Amino acid sequence: MNTGTAGLVSYWTAGGAVMIPLGAVCFLIWRRFLRSRLDLSAELREAAAVENAVPVALRTGSWKGAADSLAAEGGPLTRRFAAALADAASGAAPSDALLACEEDEMKRLGEGTGMLSALTVTAPLLGLLGTVIGMVQTFRAVGGTGDLTSGVAEGISRALITTQFGLIVAIPGVFGAVHVRRLLRQARVRLARCRVLILIEAGRNGMDGGILIENAA
Repeated sequence: MNTGTAGLVSYWTAGGAVMIPLGAVCFLIWRRFLRSRLDLSAELREAAAVENAVPVALRTGSWKGAADSLAAEGGPLTRRFAAALADAASGAAPSDALLACEEDEMKRLGEGTGMLSALTVTAPLLGLLGTVIGMVQTFRAVGGTGDLTSGVAEGISRALITTQFGLIVAIPGVFGAVHVRRLLRQARVRLARCRVLILIEAGRNGMDGGILIENAA
């Protein structure tokens, strides 16, 4: 075992049992962050594709034709908007169907944000728990009859290591949560743009429920 690995193992074992849940929280934070970032980045890319496909799809002049044209694009978000247009073709109010699609999509995308924030808060709390455990061990060593120096050093080491590792885990999580929330806001804006664009194009093509735009000429 090389020096770096031995030092890492020594650091980990010195932190005690609390290091196990802290390690699990660290893994879950990064897993949730990367998953949310990938999902939101893909959503933003596909929203741009929806915006490009909408004018062509609504040239058919009917909600059913627009839904079929949009569904042929193949992306998950495109198919969700196509399902909303199919609802409009079945008699639902287009604005309501599109708004429901937008809200469902935002709810799906935002599911991981709360979990990421909760995990980020959990990390320093676990570190604090390790600190308390280490201090209890220190006081026991002071009041005991064994090796005072060894017991106190071990307790203080455990207290400091868990606090340090809890902060190391939590600080990137805070910045990760901020980044995910920023992407989430961008996704909401892009989805709203898609919804409004569909209604505007529908109005231009004389479709019921669209936003009518009169030419200045």
